[in-house]
Amino acid sequence: MSNSNNLNIKNRYFIRVNLWLILLLLLLLLVPNNVFAAVNSDENIVAGLESINSDIDAQVKNTESLLVFIKKANKSGRILNEIILLESAIYKAFSEITERMRAFTYISSRMHDFKSKIELKLLFSKASSGYLVLSSKYSVLLDAIVVFGKSLEVKKGDRTRYIAFMVENHNRARPQSGTSKAEVFYEVPAEGGITRYMLLLPQKKYEPELNLGPIRSSRDYFLDILEEYNAVYIHCGASKKAYDQISSRKISNLDELQTPRGPFYRLKTRKAPHNLYIKFGKLVNWLKKKRKKYLIPKSSFPHEFSKKIEDCFGKKAKKAVNINLKFTTRYDVTYVYNKKDKMYYRFVKNKQDIDKETNKQLVTKNLVVQFADMKVVDKLLRLKMNLVGSGPAYMFKEGKGIFCTWKKTSAMSPTEYFFGKEKLKFLKGRIDILIMNKRKMKKSISFR
Repeated sequence: MSNSNNLNIKNRYFIRVNLWLILLLLLLLLVPNNVFAAVNSDENIVAGLESINSDIDAQVKNTESLLVFIKKANKSGRILNEIILLESAIYKAFSEITERMRAFTYISSRMHDFKSKIELKLLFSKASSGYLVLSSKYSVLLDAIVVFGKSLEVKKGDRTRYIAFMVENHNRARPQSGTSKAEVFYEVPAEGGITRYMLLLPQKKYEPELNLGPIRSSRDYFLDILEEYNAVYIHCGASKKAYDQISSRKISNLDELQTPRGPFYRLKTRKAPHNLYIKFGKLVNWLKKKRKKYLIPKSSFPHEFSKKIEDCFGKKAKKAVNINLKFTTRYDVTYVYNKKDKMYYRFVKNKQDIDKETNKQLVTKNLVVQFADMKVVDKLLRLKMNLVGSGPAYMFKEGKGIFCTWKKTSAMSPTEYFFGKEKLKFLKGRIDILIMNKRKMKKSISFR
């Protein structure tokens, strides 16, 4: 991250603060009198100004406390994530205070109508001074967060922040775009036996002209995957439960339905809803201008790699050169091992799974088939899926496979794979993780 980029992270908020101060004056002429109909006495105005002063004092203390916390904090991506959540709470309170200051700026212009002019002026003067102090300290806080994020970037093993793209897998959406570029590729059931992909790509290595899509909506259980990577989430809409959790979990997301002027576009050669795409370069540029905080680097890659195959398997690995996976009776996936390049080639319904962008077949170095409890919960055939806990899985690499166990202790913790007590690692390269119904495990997987 360059010095100019570091300054831009601060400037995004500092400029916003100054714009609010300018708008205070510009909007005075636009504020209707009935907005303040409820403020009809000296007592109400005094109480309101005292409340603002109290809230300003509280947020100044919160900002100072967070600055102290940053100075003493251990350098880790998880701590940075916690810092950003705390900063978001301060920013929300700061925005509300700004709105209230706007209202009382208007009131101050009409103080000749009130009896307690001196008391009101003193309170308003205190609020104005306190607001400037809070603005200054908030600017310092943003600088400190940038420095903290930069310090993580240079640590050994740290990664750039990942961006997760929600891509559909309806037959009218194939071939999809950008699927071969994912460092981690998830396939998970959605409604009616149709699966959905989550593609995880690092922002630092992005290809400006790469198109990704079709982009589709989120489901709540994808958030349990997303939080393992602290990824920025790109989607179009969501179920009600997913929207609720995106809000409560403070997910860094970009939703096409909520950003109609965002970096998304519709492909004219395909019919809606299978035609929504996003260009990686345009997305990154948009985030740099609109949501720079999303691109602060984080230590967020949950998987461990090894160059030794013995670190990736127990002693009971079996031959697995042809792996057949049946999600439903009408939809199946096959991975076929190629000895020459030591990669698994992916087929969907016995046809090569092709990336429209590269016109090449999808291949992977590592394959995991993870079985989880899931069931239909409504008339729309939406699923409840439990990805926190533990369950059975299979892991495949270099033409061999092993039965193992997956474990995930919380929504934000990584999913880990074990053979007995031995933690299994991945070979360096792409990882495909397919999540299937535990109840149908015996009928849904076979390999030879």
